[in-house]
Amino acid sequence: MRDDVPQTRPAQTPLCDGTTAPDEPLLLAQLHADALFTYDSQRRIHLQQPAGRPAPRCFLARTPQGIVWRHRCDLDEAIVRLVQTAIESEPVGDEQLHSPHGAQPYEAALAISGPVTYRRAGPVFAFPRDLPQTGTAVRITPANADLLHPHLDDWREDVLGDALLFASVVDGCAVSICMSSRSTQAADEAGVGTATGFRGRGLARTAVLAWAQAVRDRGRIPLYSTTWDNTASQALARSLGLIRFAADLALG
Repeated sequence: MRDDVPQTRPAQTPLCDGTTAPDEPLLLAQLHADALFTYDSQRRIHLQQPAGRPAPRCFLARTPQGIVWRHRCDLDEAIVRLVQTAIESEPVGDEQLHSPHGAQPYEAALAISGPVTYRRAGPVFAFPRDLPQTGTAVRITPANADLLHPHLDDWREDVLGDALLFASVVDGCAVSICMSSRSTQAADEAGVGTATGFRGRGLARTAVLAWAQAVRDRGRIPLYSTTWDNTASQALARSLGLIRFAADLALG
């Protein structure tokens, strides 16, 4: 069974500068879903994700043009069909980008095999073609990882090889960072963190923009997602001029 609702037109490939045409939310949603999870040979989500993260049973990326969805490898085929039927009954349009948007039919389908105990939902953004100018961020590598002390020591384990991490530095210490939390050959997902006491000063904006440009320089597409209750993260997206192209729903 296909995991993508039929598209309104064929998806285009990413442009070589790491951007996409602004009217291709389905393509972006596919790249987003592919970056978030690891899959088996049949494009089903593995039970466990990297670092032992539990995988959702069902994931939807809703766009105005339709829905891209994925399911876990152990989901019963009868439930897969119920979810597919619910997706095919969804309206097409901008309402797909907003919260709250009905999760009930999907939760009801999944509940046949067990209660839904995990929910995550939120907006998904692409970066504008022309990135705004900002201050200077420092790329964090194994050679300068000591900059993460003392404010961002928890991020040190992510400083590996050719990984893309960029930080805003204050008084010789990294205080806000953006990295590729997920990466494929086509797209990278942003992971952002700012130390307590340094928030609300535009430092995350500087780090994110430097990261996004570096992702594009590698010919990939930078993507940014958050949750509906993370108002600070959504405010950062607005300050960056990001373009909402989808809304996520993950159920476990």
